[in-house]
Amino acid sequence: MDAFFATIKNIVDALLNFRQLWQHDRNGFIIISTILAICIFVLILFLGSRHASFFKQHMRQLLIGIGSIAFIGVFCFLLFGERPHPSTSDVIAISSSVPTPTPQSVDAKSIGLEYSVNSDGTVEITKYTGSAKSLDIPATLDGRTVVSIGKRAFEHCGELSNITLPNSINTVGELAFYDCVSLANITIPNSVTYIGPSAFYGCTGLTSITLPNSITSIEEQTFSHCSGLTAVTIPASVTYIGVYAFSNCTGLKSITLPDSLENVGRAAFYNCGSLSGITIPESVTNIGAFAFSDCSSLTSIVIPDSVVSIGEYAFQACRGLTQITISDRVEHIWQNTFANCSKLAEVIIPDSVKSIGENAFGGCNNLITVSIPSSVAYIQKGAFIKCARLSNIRIPEATEVEEGAFDESVTKITRFK
Repeated sequence: MDAFFATIKNIVDALLNFRQLWQHDRNGFIIISTILAICIFVLILFLGSRHASFFKQHMRQLLIGIGSIAFIGVFCFLLFGERPHPSTSDVIAISSSVPTPTPQSVDAKSIGLEYSVNSDGTVEITKYTGSAKSLDIPATLDGRTVVSIGKRAFEHCGELSNITLPNSINTVGELAFYDCVSLANITIPNSVTYIGPSAFYGCTGLTSITLPNSITSIEEQTFSHCSGLTAVTIPASVTYIGVYAFSNCTGLKSITLPDSLENVGRAAFYNCGSLSGITIPESVTNIGAFAFSDCSSLTSIVIPDSVVSIGEYAFQACRGLTQITISDRVEHIWQNTFANCSKLAEVIIPDSVKSIGENAFGGCNNLITVSIPSSVAYIQKGAFIKCARLSNIRIPEATEVEEGAFDESVTKITRFK
Protein backbone atom coordinates (compact mmCIF):
# COMPACT_ATOMS: atom_id res chain seq x y z
CA MET A 1 0.00 0.00 0.00
CA ASP A 2 2.90 2.34 0.76
CA ALA A 3 4.21 1.74 -2.75
CA PHE A 4 0.83 2.73 -4.19
CA PHE A 5 0.70 6.06 -2.35
CA ALA A 6 4.35 6.73 -3.22
CA THR A 7 3.50 6.26 -6.88
CA ILE A 8 0.55 8.66 -6.63
CA LYS A 9 2.79 11.27 -4.97
CA ASN A 10 5.36 10.99 -7.74
CA ILE A 11 2.64 11.47 -10.34
CA VAL A 12 1.35 14.59 -8.57
CA ASP A 13 4.88 16.03 -8.44
CA ALA A 14 5.28 15.37 -12.11
CA LEU A 15 2.00 17.16 -12.88
CA LEU A 16 3.14 20.19 -10.88
CA ASN A 17 6.23 20.37 -13.05
CA PHE A 18 4.02 20.64 -16.16
CA ARG A 19 3.29 24.32 -15.51
CA GLN A 20 5.78 25.44 -18.14
CA LEU A 21 4.35 22.94 -20.60
CA TRP A 22 0.85 24.41 -19.97
CA GLN A 23 2.14 27.88 -20.80
CA HIS A 24 3.69 26.83 -24.11
CA ASP A 25 1.64 23.90 -25.32
CA ARG A 26 -1.82 23.52 -23.82
CA ASN A 27 -2.88 20.75 -26.17
CA GLY A 28 0.25 18.72 -25.30
CA PHE A 29 -0.32 19.24 -21.58
CA ILE A 30 -3.90 18.00 -21.74
CA ILE A 31 -2.98 14.97 -23.87
CA ILE A 32 -0.10 13.97 -21.53
CA SER A 33 -2.37 14.38 -18.49
CA THR A 34 -4.95 12.10 -20.03
CA ILE A 35 -2.27 9.48 -20.85
CA LEU A 36 -1.06 9.62 -17.24
CA ALA A 37 -4.61 9.05 -16.05
CA ILE A 38 -4.78 5.92 -18.18
CA CYS A 39 -1.45 4.76 -16.76
CA ILE A 40 -2.82 5.21 -13.27
CA PHE A 41 -5.81 3.10 -14.18
CA VAL A 42 -3.53 0.31 -15.46
CA LEU A 43 -1.37 0.56 -12.36
CA ILE A 44 -4.38 0.22 -10.10
CA LEU A 45 -5.51 -2.87 -11.96
CA PHE A 46 -2.07 -4.36 -11.52
CA LEU A 47 -2.00 -3.59 -7.82
CA GLY A 48 -5.54 -4.82 -7.45
CA SER A 49 -4.56 -8.20 -8.83
CA ARG A 50 -1.95 -8.47 -6.05
CA HIS A 51 -4.19 -7.16 -3.34
CA ALA A 52 -7.54 -8.64 -4.20
CA SER A 53 -9.18 -7.58 -0.98
CA PHE A 54 -8.20 -3.92 -1.55
CA PHE A 55 -9.39 -4.04 -5.15
CA LYS A 56 -12.74 -5.52 -4.20
CA GLN A 57 -13.19 -3.14 -1.28
CA HIS A 58 -12.44 0.05 -3.27
CA MET A 59 -13.60 -0.97 -6.78
CA ARG A 60 -16.46 1.57 -7.01
CA GLN A 61 -14.37 4.49 -5.70
CA LEU A 62 -11.49 3.69 -8.07
CA LEU A 63 -13.71 3.52 -11.15
CA ILE A 64 -15.43 6.80 -10.22
CA GLY A 65 -12.03 8.45 -9.70
CA ILE A 66 -10.59 7.25 -13.02
CA GLY A 67 -13.79 8.22 -14.87
CA SER A 68 -13.68 11.66 -13.30
CA ILE A 69 -10.04 12.15 -14.35
CA ALA A 70 -10.85 11.12 -17.94
CA PHE A 71 -13.90 13.45 -18.03
CA ILE A 72 -11.86 16.36 -16.68
CA GLY A 73 -9.19 15.71 -19.32
CA VAL A 74 -11.69 15.83 -22.16
CA PHE A 75 -13.41 18.89 -20.68
CA CYS A 76 -10.10 20.73 -20.34
CA PHE A 77 -9.18 19.94 -23.93
CA LEU A 78 -12.48 21.32 -25.21
CA LEU A 79 -12.41 24.40 -22.97
CA PHE A 80 -8.73 25.35 -22.91
CA GLY A 81 -7.29 23.63 -25.95
CA GLU A 82 -5.90 25.84 -28.72
CA ARG A 83 -7.52 25.74 -32.15
CA PRO A 84 -5.25 25.95 -35.23
CA HIS A 85 -5.32 29.31 -36.98
CA PRO A 86 -5.69 29.25 -40.76
CA SER A 87 -3.00 30.84 -42.89
CA THR A 88 -3.62 33.99 -44.94
CA SER A 89 -4.02 31.92 -48.09
CA ASP A 90 -6.54 29.71 -46.32
CA VAL A 91 -8.54 32.76 -45.25
CA ILE A 92 -8.61 34.07 -48.81
CA ALA A 93 -9.68 30.69 -50.13
CA ILE A 94 -12.42 30.34 -47.54
CA SER A 95 -13.77 33.88 -48.02
CA SER A 96 -13.88 33.45 -51.78
CA SER A 97 -15.84 30.24 -51.47
CA VAL A 98 -18.44 31.64 -49.08
CA PRO A 99 -21.39 33.17 -50.98
CA THR A 100 -21.89 36.92 -50.55
CA PRO A 101 -24.93 37.81 -48.41
CA THR A 102 -28.00 38.50 -50.52
CA PRO A 103 -30.17 41.61 -50.15
CA GLN A 104 -32.96 39.48 -48.69
CA SER A 105 -30.85 38.56 -45.66
CA VAL A 106 -29.37 41.94 -44.70
CA ASP A 107 -30.18 44.10 -41.70
CA ALA A 108 -30.73 47.09 -44.03
CA LYS A 109 -34.34 45.96 -44.31
CA SER A 110 -34.90 47.25 -40.80
CA ILE A 111 -34.85 50.79 -42.28
CA GLY A 112 -36.67 49.72 -45.42
CA LEU A 113 -33.68 49.42 -47.74
CA GLU A 114 -32.78 46.57 -50.03
CA TYR A 115 -29.56 46.37 -52.01
CA SER A 116 -27.47 44.38 -54.40
CA VAL A 117 -23.73 43.81 -54.05
CA ASN A 118 -21.40 44.85 -56.85
CA SER A 119 -18.42 42.77 -57.96
CA ASP A 120 -16.07 44.95 -55.89
CA GLY A 121 -18.13 44.44 -52.74
CA THR A 122 -19.79 47.87 -52.78
CA VAL A 123 -23.55 48.34 -52.59
CA GLU A 124 -26.28 49.66 -54.87
CA ILE A 125 -29.61 50.42 -53.22
CA THR A 126 -32.30 48.69 -55.27
CA LYS A 127 -35.51 49.33 -53.38
CA TYR A 128 -37.06 51.27 -50.53
CA THR A 129 -39.98 49.61 -48.78
CA GLY A 130 -40.35 51.96 -45.81
CA SER A 131 -42.89 54.69 -45.21
CA ALA A 132 -40.76 57.32 -43.46
CA LYS A 133 -41.13 61.00 -44.34
CA SER A 134 -37.43 61.68 -43.79
CA LEU A 135 -34.54 59.38 -44.61
CA ASP A 136 -30.78 59.69 -44.20
CA ILE A 137 -29.17 56.97 -46.25
CA PRO A 138 -26.11 55.61 -44.41
CA ALA A 139 -22.71 55.45 -46.11
CA THR A 140 -22.43 51.76 -45.22
CA LEU A 141 -24.97 48.97 -44.98
CA ASP A 142 -23.94 45.81 -43.18
CA GLY A 143 -20.29 46.77 -43.51
CA ARG A 144 -20.52 47.50 -47.24
CA THR A 145 -20.06 50.93 -48.82
CA VAL A 146 -23.11 52.42 -50.54
CA VAL A 147 -22.04 53.86 -53.91
CA SER A 148 -25.21 54.18 -55.96
CA ILE A 149 -28.99 54.51 -56.00
CA GLY A 150 -30.35 51.99 -58.47
CA LYS A 151 -32.99 52.24 -61.16
CA ARG A 152 -36.48 52.91 -59.74
CA ALA A 153 -35.17 52.41 -56.18
CA PHE A 154 -37.51 55.02 -54.66
CA GLU A 155 -40.19 55.34 -57.33
CA HIS A 156 -43.74 56.12 -56.13
CA CYS A 157 -42.54 56.76 -52.54
CA GLY A 158 -45.37 59.18 -51.94
CA GLU A 159 -44.68 59.72 -48.22
CA LEU A 160 -41.01 60.63 -48.56
CA SER A 161 -40.47 64.39 -48.21
CA ASN A 162 -36.83 64.70 -47.22
CA ILE A 163 -33.80 62.61 -48.15
CA THR A 164 -30.05 62.96 -47.64
CA LEU A 165 -27.56 61.02 -49.72
CA PRO A 166 -24.18 60.09 -48.18
CA ASN A 167 -20.81 61.27 -49.50
CA SER A 168 -20.06 57.73 -50.66
CA ILE A 169 -22.67 57.94 -53.44
CA ASN A 170 -21.38 58.53 -56.97
CA THR A 171 -24.41 57.58 -59.07
CA VAL A 172 -28.15 58.26 -58.95
CA GLY A 173 -29.77 55.86 -61.37
CA GLU A 174 -32.51 56.20 -63.96
CA LEU A 175 -35.99 56.87 -62.50
CA ALA A 176 -34.46 56.64 -59.02
CA PHE A 177 -36.97 59.04 -57.41
CA TYR A 178 -39.66 58.86 -60.08
CA ASP A 179 -43.04 60.22 -58.98
CA CYS A 180 -42.00 61.00 -55.39
CA VAL A 181 -44.73 63.63 -55.25
CA SER A 182 -44.06 64.70 -51.64
CA LEU A 183 -40.31 65.05 -52.00
CA ALA A 184 -39.50 68.66 -51.06
CA ASN A 185 -35.81 68.51 -50.14
CA ILE A 186 -32.93 66.35 -51.27
CA THR A 187 -29.26 66.74 -50.46
CA ILE A 188 -27.00 65.53 -53.25
CA PRO A 189 -23.30 65.45 -52.28
CA ASN A 190 -20.42 66.51 -54.53
CA SER A 191 -19.35 62.88 -54.74
CA VAL A 192 -22.18 62.30 -57.24
CA THR A 193 -20.85 62.40 -60.80
CA TYR A 194 -23.91 61.11 -62.65
CA ILE A 195 -27.67 61.56 -62.30
CA GLY A 196 -29.59 59.29 -64.63
CA PRO A 197 -32.50 60.00 -66.99
CA SER A 198 -35.85 60.78 -65.34
CA ALA A 199 -34.23 60.52 -61.91
CA PHE A 200 -36.63 63.11 -60.42
CA TYR A 201 -39.40 62.90 -62.99
CA GLY A 202 -42.76 63.98 -61.55
CA CYS A 203 -41.41 65.17 -58.17
CA THR A 204 -44.09 67.84 -57.99
CA GLY A 205 -43.29 68.82 -54.39
CA LEU A 206 -39.69 69.75 -55.19
CA THR A 207 -39.33 73.55 -55.09
CA SER A 208 -35.58 73.98 -55.42
CA ILE A 209 -32.51 71.83 -55.84
CA THR A 210 -28.78 72.34 -55.55
CA LEU A 211 -26.90 70.25 -58.06
CA PRO A 212 -23.34 69.10 -57.26
CA ASN A 213 -20.49 70.66 -59.22
CA SER A 214 -19.21 67.18 -60.01
CA ILE A 215 -21.77 66.40 -62.73
CA THR A 216 -21.07 67.24 -66.38
CA SER A 217 -24.54 66.79 -67.85
CA ILE A 218 -28.22 66.84 -66.97
CA GLU A 219 -29.73 63.82 -68.63
CA GLU A 220 -32.99 63.22 -70.45
CA GLN A 221 -36.11 64.18 -68.46
CA THR A 222 -34.14 64.39 -65.22
CA PHE A 223 -36.49 67.03 -63.76
CA SER A 224 -39.37 66.75 -66.20
CA HIS A 225 -42.83 67.49 -64.75
CA CYS A 226 -41.40 68.93 -61.51
CA SER A 227 -44.17 71.50 -61.53
CA GLY A 228 -43.29 72.92 -58.07
CA LEU A 229 -39.70 73.70 -59.02
CA THR A 230 -39.24 77.49 -59.06
CA ALA A 231 -35.48 78.08 -59.34
CA VAL A 232 -32.48 76.11 -60.52
CA THR A 233 -28.79 76.93 -60.66
CA ILE A 234 -26.84 74.75 -63.06
CA PRO A 235 -23.29 74.15 -61.77
CA ALA A 236 -20.25 75.33 -63.72
CA SER A 237 -19.23 71.76 -64.50
CA VAL A 238 -22.23 71.11 -66.79
CA THR A 239 -21.68 71.21 -70.55
CA TYR A 240 -24.94 69.63 -71.73
CA ILE A 241 -28.61 69.90 -70.77
CA GLY A 242 -30.41 66.87 -72.17
CA VAL A 243 -33.63 66.17 -73.99
CA TYR A 244 -36.73 67.28 -72.03
CA ALA A 245 -34.49 67.81 -68.96
CA PHE A 246 -36.76 70.49 -67.43
CA SER A 247 -39.80 70.09 -69.65
CA ASN A 248 -43.20 70.85 -68.12
CA CYS A 249 -41.65 72.51 -65.06
CA THR A 250 -44.56 74.93 -65.14
CA GLY A 251 -43.56 76.71 -61.91
CA LEU A 252 -39.96 77.37 -62.96
CA LYS A 253 -39.37 81.13 -62.91
CA SER A 254 -35.61 81.45 -63.19
CA ILE A 255 -32.66 79.35 -64.17
CA THR A 256 -28.98 80.21 -64.21
CA LEU A 257 -26.96 78.65 -67.00
CA PRO A 258 -23.16 78.37 -66.52
CA ASP A 259 -20.43 79.57 -68.86
CA SER A 260 -19.40 75.95 -69.32
CA LEU A 261 -22.65 75.06 -71.11
CA GLU A 262 -22.29 74.10 -74.77
CA ASN A 263 -25.51 72.39 -75.77
CA VAL A 264 -29.15 72.93 -74.84
CA GLY A 265 -30.92 69.74 -75.86
CA ARG A 266 -34.21 69.12 -77.61
CA ALA A 267 -37.20 70.42 -75.61
CA ALA A 268 -34.94 71.00 -72.59
CA PHE A 269 -37.26 73.73 -71.25
CA TYR A 270 -40.41 72.87 -73.16
CA ASN A 271 -43.59 74.28 -71.59
CA CYS A 272 -41.86 76.08 -68.72
CA GLY A 273 -44.75 78.54 -68.69
CA SER A 274 -43.51 80.66 -65.77
CA LEU A 275 -39.97 81.19 -67.07
CA SER A 276 -39.74 84.92 -67.67
CA GLY A 277 -36.08 85.43 -68.38
CA ILE A 278 -33.00 83.46 -69.27
CA THR A 279 -29.47 84.38 -70.25
CA ILE A 280 -27.81 82.07 -72.71
CA PRO A 281 -24.04 82.13 -72.07
CA GLU A 282 -21.56 82.72 -74.87
CA SER A 283 -20.24 79.17 -74.49
CA VAL A 284 -23.42 77.70 -76.03
CA THR A 285 -23.09 76.56 -79.65
CA ASN A 286 -26.34 74.69 -80.14
CA ILE A 287 -29.96 75.23 -79.13
CA GLY A 288 -32.00 72.13 -79.85
CA ALA A 289 -35.43 71.80 -81.41
CA PHE A 290 -38.33 72.76 -79.11
CA ALA A 291 -35.73 73.90 -76.51
CA PHE A 292 -37.86 76.82 -75.24
CA SER A 293 -41.12 76.01 -76.99
CA ASP A 294 -44.27 77.12 -75.10
CA CYS A 295 -42.34 79.23 -72.59
CA SER A 296 -45.23 81.66 -72.67
CA SER A 297 -43.84 84.09 -70.03
CA LEU A 298 -40.48 84.59 -71.73
CA THR A 299 -40.29 88.27 -72.73
CA SER A 300 -36.87 88.67 -74.28
CA ILE A 301 -33.88 86.58 -75.20
CA VAL A 302 -30.42 87.21 -76.58
CA ILE A 303 -28.89 84.43 -78.61
CA PRO A 304 -25.11 85.00 -78.40
CA ASP A 305 -22.76 84.90 -81.36
CA SER A 306 -21.36 81.56 -80.18
CA VAL A 307 -24.58 79.85 -81.29
CA VAL A 308 -24.34 78.33 -84.76
CA SER A 309 -27.55 76.31 -84.77
CA ILE A 310 -31.13 76.88 -83.58
CA GLY A 311 -33.42 73.90 -83.97
CA GLU A 312 -36.94 73.88 -85.38
CA TYR A 313 -39.75 74.97 -83.03
CA ALA A 314 -37.05 76.22 -80.60
CA PHE A 315 -39.07 79.30 -79.53
CA GLN A 316 -42.48 78.34 -80.83
CA ALA A 317 -45.46 79.76 -78.87
CA CYS A 318 -43.34 82.01 -76.67
CA ARG A 319 -46.33 84.32 -76.57
CA GLY A 320 -44.75 86.85 -74.21
CA LEU A 321 -41.63 87.33 -76.34
CA THR A 322 -41.42 90.92 -77.58
CA GLN A 323 -37.89 91.03 -78.91
CA ILE A 324 -35.14 88.67 -79.90
CA THR A 325 -31.54 89.02 -81.00
CA ILE A 326 -30.27 86.26 -83.24
CA SER A 327 -26.63 85.20 -83.41
CA ASP A 328 -24.82 86.34 -86.53
CA ARG A 329 -23.38 82.85 -86.96
CA VAL A 330 -26.75 81.20 -87.50
CA GLU A 331 -27.20 80.16 -91.13
CA HIS A 332 -30.70 78.71 -91.09
CA ILE A 333 -33.92 79.65 -89.36
CA TRP A 334 -35.75 76.34 -89.48
CA GLN A 335 -39.46 75.66 -89.64
CA ASN A 336 -41.63 77.03 -86.83
CA THR A 337 -38.61 78.36 -84.94
CA PHE A 338 -40.48 81.51 -83.86
CA ALA A 339 -44.02 80.51 -84.85
CA ASN A 340 -46.91 81.88 -82.78
CA CYS A 341 -44.79 84.38 -80.87
CA SER A 342 -47.82 86.62 -80.85
CA LYS A 343 -46.21 89.66 -79.15
CA LEU A 344 -43.07 89.74 -81.26
CA ALA A 345 -43.09 93.14 -82.98
CA GLU A 346 -39.69 93.31 -84.65
CA VAL A 347 -37.12 90.84 -85.95
CA ILE A 348 -33.63 91.64 -87.21
CA ILE A 349 -32.28 88.73 -89.18
CA PRO A 350 -28.45 88.71 -89.27
CA ASP A 351 -26.60 88.60 -92.57
CA SER A 352 -25.29 85.11 -91.81
CA VAL A 353 -28.74 83.58 -92.46
CA LYS A 354 -29.11 81.80 -95.80
CA SER A 355 -32.65 80.44 -95.54
CA ILE A 356 -35.90 80.94 -93.65
CA GLY A 357 -37.93 77.78 -93.19
CA GLU A 358 -41.60 76.94 -93.47
CA ASN A 359 -43.79 78.76 -90.93
CA ALA A 360 -40.63 80.11 -89.24
CA PHE A 361 -42.50 83.28 -88.13
CA GLY A 362 -46.04 82.05 -88.82
CA GLY A 363 -48.67 83.33 -86.43
CA CYS A 364 -46.57 86.29 -85.22
CA ASN A 365 -49.63 88.49 -85.60
CA ASN A 366 -48.02 91.51 -83.90
CA LEU A 367 -45.00 91.53 -86.19
CA ILE A 368 -44.70 94.88 -87.94
CA THR A 369 -41.12 95.06 -89.18
CA VAL A 370 -38.81 92.43 -90.66
CA SER A 371 -35.36 93.11 -92.05
CA ILE A 372 -34.20 90.42 -94.46
CA PRO A 373 -30.50 90.66 -95.44
CA SER A 374 -29.04 89.93 -98.87
CA SER A 375 -27.50 86.72 -97.56
CA VAL A 376 -30.96 85.05 -97.53
CA ALA A 377 -31.23 82.94 -100.65
CA TYR A 378 -34.49 81.13 -99.94
CA ILE A 379 -37.76 81.78 -98.09
CA GLN A 380 -40.10 78.80 -97.81
CA LYS A 381 -43.88 78.80 -97.97
CA GLY A 382 -45.72 80.01 -94.91
CA ALA A 383 -42.57 81.62 -93.47
CA PHE A 384 -44.54 84.74 -92.52
CA ILE A 385 -48.11 83.45 -92.78
CA LYS A 386 -50.75 84.84 -90.39
CA CYS A 387 -48.64 87.91 -89.59
CA ALA A 388 -51.70 90.17 -89.69
CA ARG A 389 -49.89 93.47 -89.02
CA LEU A 390 -47.07 92.88 -91.47
CA SER A 391 -47.93 94.97 -94.52
CA ASN A 392 -44.60 96.09 -95.99
CA ILE A 393 -41.46 94.02 -96.44
CA ARG A 394 -38.15 94.46 -98.23
CA ILE A 395 -36.60 91.40 -99.83
CA PRO A 396 -33.28 91.05 -101.69
CA GLU A 397 -33.71 90.82 -105.42
CA ALA A 398 -31.83 87.52 -105.60
CA THR A 399 -33.87 85.81 -102.89
CA GLU A 400 -36.14 83.00 -104.04
CA VAL A 401 -39.55 83.20 -102.38
CA GLU A 402 -41.92 80.24 -102.42
CA GLU A 403 -45.58 80.86 -103.14
CA GLY A 404 -47.53 81.43 -99.94
CA ALA A 405 -44.51 82.64 -97.99
CA PHE A 406 -46.46 85.76 -96.97
CA ASP A 407 -50.05 86.30 -95.94
CA GLU A 408 -52.49 88.40 -97.90
CA SER A 409 -51.98 91.18 -95.35
CA VAL A 410 -48.63 91.96 -96.99
CA THR A 411 -49.65 94.48 -99.58
CA LYS A 412 -46.24 95.80 -100.52
CA ILE A 413 -43.08 93.78 -101.20
CA THR A 414 -40.05 95.83 -102.17
CA ARG A 415 -37.12 94.16 -103.87
CA PHE A 416 -33.61 95.57 -103.48
CA LYS A 417 -30.18 94.74 -104.80
